[in-house]
Amino acid sequence: MAIRFRPDNNSNSNNNDNRGGGGGRNNSAIIMAVIMFAFRYPKFAIPIIIIGVIVFVMSGPGNNTQENIYSMGCDINQEKYDESKVFAALSPMSSKYSLPKAVSLRQFAPRPLNQGQQGSCVGWASAYAARTILEAATTGANPNSTTFSPSFLYNQIGLRGCQGAYTGEALEHMKQKGLLQFSKFPYDPNSCNKRPTQSQLQEAMRYRIRGYNRLTKTGRNYDVDLEAVKQNIAQGAPVIIAAKVPYSFQNMMGKRVWRPTSAEKRTVNSHGGHAMCLIGYDDNKRQFEIQNSWGTEWGDNGFVFISYENFKLFCREAYGVFPHQKAKTASATNFAIECGLYDVQNRSNITLRHVRDNLFETTAPVAKGTELKIEITNSLECFTYVFSKEVDNGNRQGAALKVFPPSDKYSAYMGIVGTRLFPRDGVGKFYADDEGNRDFMAIVYSKDELNPDEIRSRIDRAGKGNFYDNVMAAVGNRAFDDLNYQNKSGALISFKQSASAKQDVAVVVIAMDKR
Repeated sequence: MAIRFRPDNNSNSNNNDNRGGGGGRNNSAIIMAVIMFAFRYPKFAIPIIIIGVIVFVMSGPGNNTQENIYSMGCDINQEKYDESKVFAALSPMSSKYSLPKAVSLRQFAPRPLNQGQQGSCVGWASAYAARTILEAATTGANPNSTTFSPSFLYNQIGLRGCQGAYTGEALEHMKQKGLLQFSKFPYDPNSCNKRPTQSQLQEAMRYRIRGYNRLTKTGRNYDVDLEAVKQNIAQGAPVIIAAKVPYSFQNMMGKRVWRPTSAEKRTVNSHGGHAMCLIGYDDNKRQFEIQNSWGTEWGDNGFVFISYENFKLFCREAYGVFPHQKAKTASATNFAIECGLYDVQNRSNITLRHVRDNLFETTAPVAKGTELKIEITNSLECFTYVFSKEVDNGNRQGAALKVFPPSDKYSAYMGIVGTRLFPRDGVGKFYADDEGNRDFMAIVYSKDELNPDEIRSRIDRAGKGNFYDNVMAAVGNRAFDDLNYQNKSGALISFKQSASAKQDVAVVVIAMDKR
C-alpha cells in the first residue's frame, strides 16, 4: 500500500534539437545523397556538384563569412544541460495564478560592456549581468558600482584557449565558489590566464548564488518553458540563456527588435552559441528583453527585444537563478504554507479532516488508482519533498518511499512563490495503488535543502510503530513544534511560522482510506 509516482506518457518527449557544435547537419545529409547519386550516374556528376555548391552557399549556415562581427563563446551541449535540475514552475491553471503583463529588471542591470575578441560571453551573462542584477535588486545598490567580474568566473572554467565555456558549469561554480567584484578582478580581453589568489577565492565565497534551475517543462524535453522564464523575471530573478546566434543578430547596431531572416530560421543549428542575460518580458508585445555583452553601440544601448516565437526557436538553454531575499517586515517573513490533495480527474481538492498534531486524513475513501497532485501555495521560498509508505513486508511496518522529487532531474526548490499543482503536467502524477486499504503520504517543507534519500532512510529505520511517528522521528528537532494548523474549507491545510524561528522544517502527514 503506497502512494506512488507515475510519469506522464509525454514526459520523455523532446522537440528541440539541443545539440551543440557547428551545425550543418541537414546540409551534410544532402551532400552525402548528392555524392551517392554522382557515383551511380557519373555523367551528371559535374552539374550536380555545381548545383550543390550553389545551394550550400545560399541556404547554408547563414553566410558564415559574415558571422564574426562579435565574439561569442558559449558551448551548447545537451548532455551538460541535462545535468541541471528542472524548475518546479507555478501552475497557470490555478485560479490563484497571476503574473504582471510586463516586467523589466533593466533598472538593476549594469551598463553593457563589450567582451571584445575573447569568447567569454558565459562569464559576462552569468557574473557581470545576472549576479550584478541580483545584488542591485536585493540591496538597492547602484548596479554600475557593484558589478561582478566576468573574468574571475571565466578564467576558471573557460575552454580551448579563451574561446568557450558551458553555462551550466558557470552557474555551478557560482553556487559552490562564488564571485568577485569587477574592481578587484579586472577584465582582460587579450588573456584568460590570470588566476585568483587564495585570499580572492575566500572572499568570493561571500558572493555565492543560492542555486539555479533549468527552465524546461520536463527532464527529457529540452524546449524552454516560456511561462517559467516569466515567473522568474516577475520575482526579480534574471534568466541566463544560451542561444544560437546568426549574422542578423550580430548586425543589430542601433536596432531595438531582432527579426531573423527566413533562411536563418531554417538553419538554426548551423549558427554559433552565445550566452546572454534575459531581464524582462512584455506580454502585450510578446517580447523578451535581453542584455548582451557587445557594448552599447549594439542593439538598443546594449539590449535587444526578441519575440516569444523567435526566442523559443533560437534559445537552446535557459537557467533561472534563485532570487535573493530582500529585507522584509515581520508580517512578510512568515513561513506560510497552504496545501492539499488534488483529484486530477475531478479537478477538485479532496476533503480532509484534522486528526492530531500534523496528521490529517481523507473524510471519505478514495478509489484505488485515483490520480493525484499536491496543491501548494507558499509565501516564502522552500524546498518540498514527498514520502509514502510501501506495502507491509513481513514484520516490518512498511518501507518508506521517496515520491517527490521523482528523480535527480527534478528540483525540490520552490523559491518562485505562488501556487503550484505538482508534479506538473508533462512530468507525472501521484496515484493510490491497488494494494491494501489505507495509504500514507508525508509532505515535508524545509527552508533549506535536504537530502531526501537520507530522510527516507531515517523514516525507514525509525521503528516507532507507525508511519506518522517514523516521519516525525526522522525530521527530529528541526521540525516546528508550535505550528498553527488550520483546515480551510475542509480541503486545504494551512500553517505559518516566523521565518526567524530556529526550526526550519514543517511536516504534513495525510492518511488516505482506499476502496
